[in-house]
Amino acid sequence: MSAADLAVDSGISNSLADRVAALVDRATALAFELERLEHSGVQTLTPFDEHYPKSWMQRLGPKAPPLLYAAGPVELFDVPGLGVVGSRDVSPSGAEVAVEAAKCASRHGIPLVSGGARGVDQLAMNSAFDSGGTVVGLLADSLSRKLAKSDVRAAIHSGLVVCRGFVEGGSCSFDFCDDVFGGL
Repeated sequence: MSAADLAVDSGISNSLADRVAALVDRATALAFELERLEHSGVQTLTPFDEHYPKSWMQRLGPKAPPLLYAAGPVELFDVPGLGVVGSRDVSPSGAEVAVEAAKCASRHGIPLVSGGARGVDQLAMNSAFDSGGTVVGLLADSLSRKLAKSDVRAAIHSGLVVCRGFVEGGSCSFDFCDDVFGGL
């Protein structure tokens, strides 16, 4: 229905009809984008969704991200995990600690939570995955870019890895990521 038809049929002003028509168009575009994401295996979660991390709402309050993009078993968001993050330029002893911590978490059925960055994060995540453990990846960059990698898609399809982006196509500050990490 056009704005002109809306104005005539409902008796509202042309300017209000234009605003309503624009909002309907935006809502339609949003619905198509959410459907596109869903078909590509990406879920969009808000604080009103069942699997949005409750601990984020409790610990972060209004600082909790209003929107999450997730791929994989989102039920893992409700399972306490072991967080492992660290330097991108990791020392041999630091690498050993990250790998052993991830293996230990896997042996005890504890999900490994990390950011997916080069260095300690990737070493720990790969070690947990290779050990048959579960991994929750809290990504600071685009989830779509991660999902473009065949090894990441394969891991998600096996049900062992969860990735999430905070603002699709964007990044987050270190302070914000630290807050979110601590909130899980």
